[in-house]
This record gives sequence, structure tokens and C-alpha cells, in this order.
Amino acid sequence: MVKIRRFFAKVFILVAIATVIAGGLAAFAVWHISQDLPEYQQLVDYYPATLTRVHANDGRVMAEFAHETVIAHSDPSPARDQVLRQAEVRHAPINIQIALPSLEGIKRAVEKKMGVALLPRRCAIEELQRKQLVAVRIPEVRYPRQLRLLYRKGELSHAAQAFLEVARK
Repeated sequence: MVKIRRFFAKVFILVAIATVIAGGLAAFAVWHISQDLPEYQQLVDYYPATLTRVHANDGRVMAEFAHETVIAHSDPSPARDQVLRQAEVRHAPINIQIALPSLEGIKRAVEKKMGVALLPRRCAIEELQRKQLVAVRIPEVRYPRQLRLLYRKGELSHAAQAFLEVARK
């Protein structure tokens, strides 16, 4: 009976020593790994860059938009502001490297493979038909257009007056 007690006492002591050693090794490993990590205060406002992938119709990845040179219009516009806001909200950088004053210049630069551009489809209809440019739909970027109805003062035809009444509603 005494031998059994001694045996279990030795086993208990060995298990306790092994537990203390394992705990010490785990604490050392955590300390060693944490030496390369930044302080948690630096991570409060950290957002990693998001890559936006452009896929072909067959599913292949054509480009990662964050790495593409973007050709933009040099004049500010509501559409450009919306794109920049969306990119900021999604923490997806837009690499604007070239700013040109005209849409024609932007289209020519894209044709010469200097970068990509975000343009309304209606601005590149001819180039798309001639297959000089390729359009990729971006569902996240939609800008509702505000239309204005212009008419001259003076007498309007009966049909024009009826149209104006419907349009005002």
C-alpha cells in the first residue's frame, strides 16, 4: 500500500513539474512572438488595403485595381467625388497617377495602355463599338443623374403644355 502511494506521489510530482515547464515554455513562446507586433494603440485606426479584382467573363482575374495606374479627369465632379468616397469607405486605394483635362485625352491614354479610367459608358460608345476600349461594369459605383427640363418662355403648343404638366408631377 505504501509503495502504491509513493508511486502515485511520484507520478503527481512529475505531472506537476511537466505542467509548470509546459506553461513556462508557452509563456516564453507568446513573449517571443509578440516582440514583432506593433502596440495596440497603433492598430485602432488601421485598415488594410483592399484589392479590388477585375474579372473577365470566364472568371479569370484580369487585374487588381489597387495596383493599376488610374487616369482621372483633372476637374473635380460629383461623380469623381462619389468614387473617391466609396474607395475611402471601403479602404480600397485608388492609384491616380495621371490627371488630364479632357475625356478624349483620357480615352487616348487608356488606348495607349498608360492605365485605366473610370468613365461614364456614354463617353466611350464609339471606342467600345470599334473594340478599342473595353467596359467593365462596377455595380458599387452608381451616380443618379439629375435631369432638368428646359423650355423657352412664351407660348407653348397644347402638347408641350400637357407634357410640362406631366413632367412637373
